[in-house]
Amino acid sequence: MSLVSKINFNKKNLLSFILALIPISFIAGNMLININSLILIVATFFFYKSEIFKIKFHILDKFIFLFFSLILYTGFYNYFFFNLENKISYVTTPIKSILFIKYLLLYIIVRFLTEKNIINFKVFFIFITLSVLFVAFDIFFQFINGKDLFGFTGQGRKLSGPFGDELIAGGYIQRFSLFSFFLVPIFFKNSNWNKFNWLVIPILFVVFFSSIILSGNRMPAIIFLITIFLITIF
Repeated sequence: MSLVSKINFNKKNLLSFILALIPISFIAGNMLININSLILIVATFFFYKSEIFKIKFHILDKFIFLFFSLILYTGFYNYFFFNLENKISYVTTPIKSILFIKYLLLYIIVRFLTEKNIINFKVFFIFITLSVLFVAFDIFFQFINGKDLFGFTGQGRKLSGPFGDELIAGGYIQRFSLFSFFLVPIFFKNSNWNKFNWLVIPILFVVFFSSIILSGNRMPAIIFLITIFLITIF
């Protein structure tokens, strides 16, 4: 393997690993999510520089650009025209609007990495599956023992698992668990694991749905069932 190939290989592995850490960052908190996103953006710009903006942008991308332009416009508009004679401070409004641009950069970065086939999605799906299973089993542990693995207790009938005071465990599982159902069929279809799809997928469904119910988040449970129903049909 040539030196250039090794460098490209290492870049792909590093960026894939950083992206795969995002589901774990959600568990750790907003600060780590922001740090993780910033590292991914900076690392990608460091490796690929202006090449990032040479990808072909589609109509959906243009709508997203328009959406972020609207955020900037409303932020500055509110600051300059709705200050109510300085009785209410809107100083942070433009700043918050500008900071939202990081999500646009993150979107462009992920678009670029996906289009150029740089991301190893097998690693991404594995990390997501392990993260969701951890949250699910932490909720089961909290339900049985009264405290989760980190010592957090539930709030009445609602269990938060590793999220502490934030009752978002059900929403987390509902969103990220969908990746888990495609891990074996897509990335292990030629392995012995694929023979057990008929068993693995129903077990995952029971684990995830049960943990969402125990979390006490009703809407995520309903959305989870609807999503699984639609996936099964289509």
